[in-house]
Amino acid sequence: MLSLPNPKFLVEGYEGNRGAHMYRAIGFGEPENYLILDHLPSVTKKLDLIGGSKTGALMGWAVKESLKHVDKRLVLALSENLVVTRELVIDVLAEGRKRPEKVKDAAADLGTRIHAIIDKWIAGEREHLTSSIDEMVAFQNFQQFVAKMGLKFICGDLPVVSLKLKYGGRLDALAMIGNKLVLMDWKTSNAIRDDYALQVAGYRLALEETYGIRADRALVVRFDKWDPKVLDYKEVALGQATKTWKALVKFESEYYRRAWK
Repeated sequence: MLSLPNPKFLVEGYEGNRGAHMYRAIGFGEPENYLILDHLPSVTKKLDLIGGSKTGALMGWAVKESLKHVDKRLVLALSENLVVTRELVIDVLAEGRKRPEKVKDAAADLGTRIHAIIDKWIAGEREHLTSSIDEMVAFQNFQQFVAKMGLKFICGDLPVVSLKLKYGGRLDALAMIGNKLVLMDWKTSNAIRDDYALQVAGYRLALEETYGIRADRALVVRFDKWDPKVLDYKEVALGQATKTWKALVKFESEYYRRAWK
């Protein structure tokens, strides 16, 4: 199989309140483009209930970045024999609060660019994909990985929805390895975290409902935030990850239903 079957319904992603990623399912037939389900949260939103190692890691990282910046600025002020006034401390603290966002935006930039390059490449674009050294190195690394694994891509970025469990998401790619359908998830992070496996399991169930096909395997591929030469990956234990994902969704439903009288 090297082509995607027709979907059972259309999937649209959109931005909800406070920038939240939301999804809707739209049916075919009469009346034309009738709404099946709307206001569906994302897979990653459902992972918020367990805190996700992402949440804890980001909070810890943000605190470290802020404190590191404050320390650097105060040491610099003292080395220049500046008087540490209340106004200086207020300015330094304000800069420290903003520092994590600035660093995060810069770190995410390479990942965003590489994901866009991979999508174009999967779609058939083969020329003028990279425009910087870090992009070129990261993309060459990706191509070596593709050759090593024997990946034959079916599609890139693909929105999917689970009507049964009421959520949506966008998987990064589908490919074949031999006769096995493989779900691919690209990450830009410092490590491959356990909650990524649950995220992929959620995509797998939604893919089956949307397109009627089931992924046999799933790979999480990590690009480093800073070093374009780094690429590592892990294969998801789909059976266990799917059971855990279903348990999480059920827990979420019970949690909100029974939290208050």
